[in-house]
Amino acid sequence: MAAGTVVAREVKPVQLEIEALTAIPGRDKDWDWWQARTAFVPASEAGKGSRPMWITTMSETGRGGVHNFHDIYQSLSRDEGKTWSIPKVIPDLKRARQKDGYEVCAGDLWPTYHARSGKVIATGKTFNFEGGTKENRRREKVSYAVMNPADGSWSPLRFLEMPEKDHRGHAITAANAGNTQRVDLPNGEILLPVRYMADPKKFNYTSVVVRCRFDGERISYVEHGTELNIPKGRGLYEPSLIQHGEWFYLTLRADHSGYMTRSRDGLVFEQVREWTFDDGEPLGSYNTQQHW
Repeated sequence: MAAGTVVAREVKPVQLEIEALTAIPGRDKDWDWWQARTAFVPASEAGKGSRPMWITTMSETGRGGVHNFHDIYQSLSRDEGKTWSIPKVIPDLKRARQKDGYEVCAGDLWPTYHARSGKVIATGKTFNFEGGTKENRRREKVSYAVMNPADGSWSPLRFLEMPEKDHRGHAITAANAGNTQRVDLPNGEILLPVRYMADPKKFNYTSVVVRCRFDGERISYVEHGTELNIPKGRGLYEPSLIQHGEWFYLTLRADHSGYMTRSRDGLVFEQVREWTFDDGEPLGSYNTQQHW
């Protein structure tokens, strides 16, 4: 078998039952909910009544313009998603104006339960609007907030401090973890997919997986692995990671197709290749997110 070959196993049919439920209705004609994602918290950590809890975070998004993101809201369920609480704003994750005139908000968040600490960590990025209207992508940061399921409290928005340069000596600009799925290791360390610009003058992204430590409140950088890039378009971005058996699999968005690669340790990856079916035909994923 050639190096890097992925062998497909026999496909076995699975009986699925699908029930469509309106979980969280929209607000009105001027606002939408974007990037609604859900974290599951087991009963042992869910506080009230010792029942499991599902936490959905979402971005309040104006329908006018592009990336018109505002405050982060949450909605809770304790009956396996059959019913949900009325969405409420998370006070510490509201869009805010800074002294330099920029309005900054969290966005593209992905909340996930961190088993070692019993906390929920929502990772993502910042959106930065000069004068409240003009988006500046070069100011983006890896952002995160921590929720304590026992009392429902959220930390303020915090930022992961990245190194100034990558392995090749290029400046790391606009690093962010927007729309990425992470893997938490048994020892509590976090493998967080991140993208950044290696050239501040060119919107072409390089993606990496960052190994981080989490002390229950703050995430800190330890190291990052293979720097994955293609020169075409915006490069490789919005990477998502999963572990299956002895392998870690990473899927990456590109302007013209979807890409994937794999790793034994979640840091050092094989050469990226285009997502294809078993017969070699491309999946047909065009300029959109892919997740596990």
